[in-house]
Amino acid sequence: MTQNPAKARMLRGEAAIGVSVGLGSPYAAEILSRSGFDFVLVDLQHGAWDDNLAALAFRSIALGAAVVAGRELRKPPRPLSEA
Repeated sequence: MTQNPAKARMLRGEAAIGVSVGLGSPYAAEILSRSGFDFVLVDLQHGAWDDNLAALAFRSIALGAAVVAGRELRKPPRPLSEA
């Protein structure tokens, strides 16, 4: 079973330092993964990602030492009149 060192650190009450990437660039995600962060978050909700680029980013992050994390793409927000 694959270990998640970032989660293990947080469960011990320690800080896990990560970075969010929204550039839409798997290359940037890989560079960040090799820069000493505990996790790299691919922000699909606010970033410039499509499905193919996000998949490539997950793969690229896995090449480094950081844990892959993702924020899901949500449906468009409802108008305030419906809130």
